[in-house]
Amino acid sequence: MKKALLFALSLFLMEVLSASVSKADILGQWNFTSETTTATTSSGDVTNSSLIFSAGNVTYLSSPSSVYASGWPTSATFSSSSKYCEFSITTNSGKQMLLSSVTFDAGRTNAGPTALKVQYSQNGFSTSSEAGDFSNDNTSSLTTFTLTNLPTTAISGTITFRIWGYNASSSGGNFRINNITINGVTSTLPVTLTSFTAKKQGTTALLNWQTASEQDNAYFDILRSQDGSNFSSIARVTGKGTTTEYSTYTFTDFNPQNGLNYYRLKQVDQNGNEKILADAYADMGLTDEHLNVYADASQQKVNLFVYAHTEGPATVQITDISGHAIANASVALTKGYNTLTVPALLSKNIYIATLTGPGLHSSARFVSR
Repeated sequence: MKKALLFALSLFLMEVLSASVSKADILGQWNFTSETTTATTSSGDVTNSSLIFSAGNVTYLSSPSSVYASGWPTSATFSSSSKYCEFSITTNSGKQMLLSSVTFDAGRTNAGPTALKVQYSQNGFSTSSEAGDFSNDNTSSLTTFTLTNLPTTAISGTITFRIWGYNASSSGGNFRINNITINGVTSTLPVTLTSFTAKKQGTTALLNWQTASEQDNAYFDILRSQDGSNFSSIARVTGKGTTTEYSTYTFTDFNPQNGLNYYRLKQVDQNGNEKILADAYADMGLTDEHLNVYADASQQKVNLFVYAHTEGPATVQITDISGHAIANASVALTKGYNTLTVPALLSKNIYIATLTGPGLHSSARFVSR
C-alpha cells in the first residue's frame, strides 16, 4: 500500500514539475508546397518574413518537396558577397523572444553547392555572427540541419538568418531547401520604450525618455561615450516598478564632454536582468583644434566641424575600423571654425575621420546608424 501511494505521489510530482517548465513553441515555420515562400506558421507575438534569394529565380520541386535555385558559386572559399537565401523573424511591439533552436532541410543536385554557411545578424548584417557550417551532400532527398550557435539572451526586434551555398561543381547546379523551423519562447518586455532623446541645453545635456509600460523595472542606467563604442555609467534613475501607464523621465548631464556626447539607456529589472534600450547623442559644440564628426542621416555624406588656427589646403580620409578607406577628399580650411561635408557611402558601422592640414592632424570616431 505504501509503495502504491509513493508511486502515485511521484507521478503527481512529475506532472507538477513538468507543467511548471516552459516549453519552447514554434515561433516561425516555412513549409513550402509551391513557389510561394511566405511563412506558413507564425506565433502571435512575432512577424516572419518570406524566404528570399539574393539573386535568380525560385522554383518549386515536388520530390523532394522543396524550393530551389541555381547560380551558386563554384569557389571552395566562402564569400559573404556571393549568393544566399535569407529569412527573418521580428518581435511584435512590447515583446521579446529567446530562441531555442533553428532547423532547416536542405539538399542539392549533383552539380549544386556542397558547402553551406549560416550566419545571423540583429542589425541588418552590418555585423554578423556564425551560426553553423555544414556539408550539403544529399542529392536524392533533404537532410535536416540544426544551427549550432544562437543568441543566448532575449531579443527584442529583428534577427535575420542567411544561408550561403558555395563550392558547386557548376553554376547550373541547384540548392534545395524546405521546412525551416524557429523554436523559442516569447515574453512581455520589462519596459516598453516610446522615445529617448538628448539635446544641448546651455552648458548641459538634457536627456528625456518615455515608457508606455513597465514590469518589475528597478532602474535605468545612463551611460556616456565620446566615440560611440566605449560607454561608461554616469548615473542611475529609479524606475516605476510595474505600471501600465505612460511614464516620463529626465536626466541632466552637468559635465558633458566637448563635441559629440553619445548616451545609452540601459534598463535593469528587479532580478538584475539588464537590457540596452536605445542610444542618442547631444552635440556640445567645439573647442580649439577639436574635430567633431557625424554621419548624415542619408548615410551618403559625412559632416565635419573643426577649428583651424591658419588657413590652407587639407585632406580628409574616412576609414572603417578595419582601416579600409571609404572616402578621400581635398578641402580648403579657413582660419577659425570650419564646416566640411565629404561624400561617403556608409552602412551601419563605426568609422574614423582623419583631417590633415596646416599645423593640424586630428582623428575622431563616429557612428553611422
